Amino acid sequence: MEPNPLAVFPPATEIFPDITPNFATLKTLLNGLSRTDLIFWCGRINLILSNSANPDFKAKQEYVLQLFFTPDEINKINRFAIERGGISKVRVFSRGTVLDLLRYGALYCQDRPEDEEIYSKEQNIRKFARCLAVTNELWSKNLYGKGRMSLEDGIEAARLKALGAIRKGIEASETGPNVMLALGRGSSIMCEYFPRFYRDANAEFQSIANLSLEDYYVCMASLIPDHLNISPEKALLDPTKRGIFDISCFAKTFPSLQKIFNHLIALESQTVIELSESLKQEKTATEEGHAFHDSKALRRKPLLSAVDGRALVGDPVYFIDKLLVGPIFHILRGNEDANRVFGEFGRAFEQYASDILAGMFPSETNRLKIDVRGKDRRRNDVQIFDASLEYPQATISFEFKAAWINEEKILPDQHEVFLEHIRDKYGVSSGSQERLKGVAQLARSIANLSAGEWDVDDLDLKSRLIFPVLLVHDSLFDAPAYGNFLAIEFEKALQPDEKYEFGIMKKGALKIVPLILMTIEDLENLEQSVQTFSLYDLLYDYAVTHDDRIVSLHNFMASSQYRDQLHPSKRLLAKATNILDKLWDMIQTGIGDV
Repeated sequence: MEPNPLAVFPPATEIFPDITPNFATLKTLLNGLSRTDLIFWCGRINLILSNSANPDFKAKQEYVLQLFFTPDEINKINRFAIERGGISKVRVFSRGTVLDLLRYGALYCQDRPEDEEIYSKEQNIRKFARCLAVTNELWSKNLYGKGRMSLEDGIEAARLKALGAIRKGIEASETGPNVMLALGRGSSIMCEYFPRFYRDANAEFQSIANLSLEDYYVCMASLIPDHLNISPEKALLDPTKRGIFDISCFAKTFPSLQKIFNHLIALESQTVIELSESLKQEKTATEEGHAFHDSKALRRKPLLSAVDGRALVGDPVYFIDKLLVGPIFHILRGNEDANRVFGEFGRAFEQYASDILAGMFPSETNRLKIDVRGKDRRRNDVQIFDASLEYPQATISFEFKAAWINEEKILPDQHEVFLEHIRDKYGVSSGSQERLKGVAQLARSIANLSAGEWDVDDLDLKSRLIFPVLLVHDSLFDAPAYGNFLAIEFEKALQPDEKYEFGIMKKGALKIVPLILMTIEDLENLEQSVQTFSLYDLLYDYAVTHDDRIVSLHNFMASSQYRDQLHPSKRLLAKATNILDKLWDMIQTGIGDV
């Protein structure tokens, strides 16, 4: 695992002194390029930049630089990087800016009779390089403008203002989850856990997709080996073609898969023209800034195709999102009760997380308790924690939460809108009469236990330090400062009596460390790893090293002494391999023709 990346871009004028880096310039440059060709080049660049199997971002950046920039332009970029501490602190390309250019191209370019012309004409290579540089500048302005990074009101206020920008910046720079681990998790939750709670899942998905949930994952997996994991080394074999496949030839190569693969194409692909029309319909913000916000059109259908049948994965991170939760949103197309669908997914996620913990800490150790329940003063049954793990010196108390962040609320003009949205999903929003969620649930349970309002057998919290852990499905919550915000929200809800060193709080007879925010990806990375170190030691070291929780647990794990002891989940890799084995079986037996 790698720490979250944050991008610093060289200004367009550092590379091209004669350029005016504004939207008018970009539109003029785009006017001379072919729409399909530009979109396909952007897609192939992101296949390289977002490949999690290759963490060498420097090599990936250099590869793209050499494709489109002259030696003189590269020297200018290198000088800029050296002045700012080295190439590791500067990115010339990021997924977010390339996606913005893809969207701008879909809106403002026109297809030309002779496609595939960017790389065959020097003048178009030069235009494309300038487009990349100008889009970087527009993207940075959209992301960090409107005072989102201002220190005028102090550092604490600045963190709150910047939360949305931090999330979008990480999302735009990240490589995305490991595709095999995502295939393993997505197929596990959607094919095994979700149908246990939402019993109509398979039937509703089949009625919309003409595929079973299992066939959906088999077909998606068929694209991974040759059309998703694209490295600079592979791309150099044929830089103008790598990553592109022919939809009809793919099906003909594996005739036994043709019927179900055609259903997948209908479900998850769109033509370049359809993408352009969708973006035009969803254009709601100002002309200069709208593309930055329009993720829905490509997120809905991440496979892109040209009129001649060529296709590619338009964005690998959106493709991986489909592996993780794609079937949920297809089911929602035919179901008006979204709350029920999301609610049952939440229950499936809780069971999935519980089973991971149970596998990490077998029952014979008698340290792990799932679904910890107790009694209130009237002897009514109450849930205390989703799980608790006991050590001689501490109790780790878990609350699981699978919530969905509304994209439109991440970067509003008033940053408080996003903060209130997070509170609504993971705590309690101001004036809300709804039940408490996430950090507020943890705080209420601990407060009621401390006051004697609730009690639970066989859980002696008074003799141990409590480590409250909020485990979330949303992997972008491992970005810097999110743990800090939710830890503050937890403390407000707990209302401790006293505070000590390292932020430790006293509530009645209980002592509690500040909230720890953990993503499901963090937990999966710990499945095998806790055989070599104690989860308590990891959380204790994190708690005292970063008591303000500004650095995420993810980044601490990726940069601390624990880094070399972390291993990917064998369970998820085995699940993904099983899906690929089913793909091979279907190819061999012809089951796809049935």
